Parts: sequence; C-alpha cells; structure tokens
Amino acid sequence: MIDDVKAAQAGDRAAFSRLVARFQAMAVAYAVGWAGNQAEDVAQDAFVDAFLHLGQLEEAGAFPAWLRRIVRKHCDRRTRRKHVPAEAGASVALLPDEASLDRGWLLRAVGSLPEHERVVVALHYLAGESQKDIAEFLELPVSTIKKRLFAARTRLREQEVEMRSHAPTSRFVDRIELFLAVRAGDVVGASTILDRQPELLDAEEQWTAEEALGAGLPIAHRVPPLVLAASRGDLDMLRMLLARGAQSCGCPNAETALWIASRCGHSAIVQALLAAGANPDARNQAGYRPAEVAELRAAERVRVVGTRIETGIKAVDLLAPLEMKMLVRVHGQAGTGLMALLAELTSRFDDAVWLSFARGPWQERELSAFAADTGIRPSLGGNFRDRALFVFGEEGRRAELDALLPQLRDARIAFVIDPWAEAMRKGVVPALSAPFDALIATDPELARAGVYPAIDRRNTRSNAAVSPRHGAVANAVRGSDAEPVWRFFQQWFGVWQHRTGQPGEYCTAADALAGFEARLTGAAFS
Repeated sequence: MIDDVKAAQAGDRAAFSRLVARFQAMAVAYAVGWAGNQAEDVAQDAFVDAFLHLGQLEEAGAFPAWLRRIVRKHCDRRTRRKHVPAEAGASVALLPDEASLDRGWLLRAVGSLPEHERVVVALHYLAGESQKDIAEFLELPVSTIKKRLFAARTRLREQEVEMRSHAPTSRFVDRIELFLAVRAGDVVGASTILDRQPELLDAEEQWTAEEALGAGLPIAHRVPPLVLAASRGDLDMLRMLLARGAQSCGCPNAETALWIASRCGHSAIVQALLAAGANPDARNQAGYRPAEVAELRAAERVRVVGTRIETGIKAVDLLAPLEMKMLVRVHGQAGTGLMALLAELTSRFDDAVWLSFARGPWQERELSAFAADTGIRPSLGGNFRDRALFVFGEEGRRAELDALLPQLRDARIAFVIDPWAEAMRKGVVPALSAPFDALIATDPELARAGVYPAIDRRNTRSNAAVSPRHGAVANAVRGSDAEPVWRFFQQWFGVWQHRTGQPGEYCTAADALAGFEARLTGAAFS
C-alpha cells in the first residue's frame, strides 16, 4: 500500500487505481452509515478528492485514516449532517461472523443501529474487512471494534431475517478512473473505460463545496463527463464523448455544457457543441442564455484610469486600491476563499501568469482541478513584462523570492501569495511594508460567517494615494463591526457562475465607495 501511495503522489494513476481497488469496499461501507443508498456516489467523490489532494498526505502509511476523514467530509456535505433514517418496517437479523450482505438488506439493517455500531457493521459485513483493518481505519483499539460488533449482533439477533450475500460493485473503480482521465485530458484512457462501461457517459462527479466559495454560496452540484470536459476546454475529450452519444445535458441549475463553455470562454468547444445540436437559447435558472453569459464574461475585466487598476471587487478597491507596477502581498489561510479570490482576480486580466518555484505532480493536479472548476487557464511561463503575475511562495524559500521581487516590477502588476503554512502560523497577518505596495489578507472569521470574499478589513491596505473621502470611508470600515458594513463585502464571483447560476458582479470603485458610505451612515443611526 505504501509504495502505491508514494507512486500515486508522483502522478501514477495506475497506482491510485490499485488503492481504489483495495479501499473501495471499505469507503462505500463506511459511507453507508451516513449516506445510505448514496454511499457509492459519496465514495466516488471522496476518491477523486483524495487523488487531487494526495500531495497533502505527509505519511503514506496514514492513507487509510486520511481517506476515512475525506469520506466522512463528503458524507456530511451530501446529508448536511443529517443521518439517513431506517426504512419503516425494515427487518434485520443475526449476523454470523463470515456472512456478507445484500446491499438493499444492509441499507435497511444499519439504519436501525446506533451510529458507532452502524459503521463497524458496514465495514465488517459489507466491505468484508477484518477487525484489525477496521481498527486501523477508524483509529480505534481492536477490542473496541469487537465490543461494537458484539453489541450490534445482539441488537440485530432480535429481528430474525434471512440474509443474502453481497459484494461491492466490481466496476466501481472505473467511475473513479473515468473522471480522473477526463481531468487529465487522457482521451485514450477515458475511451477504454467507456468501452467497458458505456453507461458511464451519464455518471456524475460532485464538485466540492469549498471550491464553490465555501458555505457562503450554494452547494456545488454534480456534473457528467461532458460538462467537465466543456469546462476544461478539452476539445479532443469533448469530441470523443459526443461521438459516443453524450448529450449536452443540463445540471441542477440548468447550465448545459454549451452554457458552461460560453461562460469559460472556450469558443472551439462552443462551436463543437452547436454543431452537435446544442440549444443556444437554453437558459440557466438565473435566466441567462449562453451568449449573454459570454458577454458578461467579456465585460468582467479590470479598468485602468491613469495608473489606477479597478478590479471591480468592492473590498479590494476600497481597502487596497491597486496601481500599475505594484507588488501586492496576498496572505490567506485555507478555508477562507483565497483561491476563489485569486481566480476572480486572474479572470479580470487578459494575460495572467501563475508562477511557483517548483511544481510537482500533485501541484499539476491542483492546477488542473482549479482550471476545470473555474474555466481559468492562466499561463505557466513566459516573460513578465506587462502581464499580471501571480507568484506562489514556498515554505523555506523566502530569500529566493526576495531576490526575484525586483524583476516582478516589469509586470503589469504582481501578486505574491504567501505559503499556506506561513499564513496558518499563529494566525498572524503581516503588516504592509516594503518592498510591497499593497497587502490583501483574508479573514477566517468572515469566512465562518459565510461572507465571501472574506477580506480582512483591518489589515488589507495599500499605499496608493486616495481622496480624503475615500480614505475616511476606508478607515471607518476598518473600525466598524456593524453587520450592514461587513455584509456589504459579499459579492458574487463570475468565475463560479457556472456553478451557482448567479451572474458575476462588477462593482465600480465609485459605487463601492458610495455603498460603504451609505451603510456606515445607516449603521450610525441604527
């Protein structure tokens, strides 16, 4: 197992497939206790999530417990922390030690058990795992597992019903591999899987809630391979899927593949879908046609007045007004919507470049997932001159980054993102200081309140010259705890429109200033 984990961390999808084969039954069984008949879908989402974030696993031997936590996270998302109730009138029975169960029977049986017993019963009888492996997976003593199994058998013995054998879906791994292949642009791999299981054309993948701006926005919905390929701008993959009969279906918010391709600016994908018969007049739930969405995207660009750059993001333009040739430090913790903010800023520039010191396979997967989810495909190299740069710092390489900063002045504007490990350390936000001209920080408390973008109003600032009125409003906002003021920070981001169904907002600097001023005045009299 450890060798496969390390190989998968290096980008070996075959090694990860072996991990899926080894742990699929355990993941599905563990999910049964919370997600009921959605357990396989939950496990599928968890495996894709695990693959995309495998680089974050520091100890390969901890993979089982790490996977368990990811499965539980996806269970919570799916059920919103509500347990799946037992079916009315369901009957259950004594469980012999070597029995394996029919899925329908198990879904009814486990619903009648307390949560802690429900999990071990599903792992032992559905997944067929040994007590020792269950103990390792749950990070509990073997003696505890034995006690819970004994207690569960005692409860179930009272109901006396005949059991039938069951084995987890033999082709479950194909669903995982298909979505990984689509994300990787592996047309041959995806075709091979669809040769075995053509019905997977209609399979769905859950896009994560974190990537949809956290709890402050609607929960991300499920998408089939065609929609994922359209969002990535992968023409070869899209043509293969269309040739196999994939339909330009819609998602829960009525965003068709054509709608998403239009929103992401993939003109070749749009033409291919139209040629395949996609309906150009289909509207999403917010009432927008694909062409109208494309126009909105084109309008969402930075505006430059003199040397001032207007981003259209209210909190940024008020608290940290930006100018050409600035070095902007970005400091944000995980879970505060930092990547969403960077995605929105990236989408506003015609020519953006993302840079880091070294990109391993796991970082390539993260970038691939980011591009798939946002439609943003920033360049990864080239010269700096007159381009918007997003430079990702790396722990322990501060001196190298400092040496690079003078070169970044050639850029149109340069955003330097602190390493997450540094941002998480003691939660201390750095002060604005040379050589940086502006600091944009995110606020965990605002994120917990569901307000995105979660801009830290007290520490976000720049040294750009502003009018006395602008300076007075910005300072008042920094010192105000009135809810109408910080709620005004909330703003729909265009890069997530293909998920939320809401059009992105571009708020001019003048409107932002007037809006904050009005809320400060209203707060003063409330």
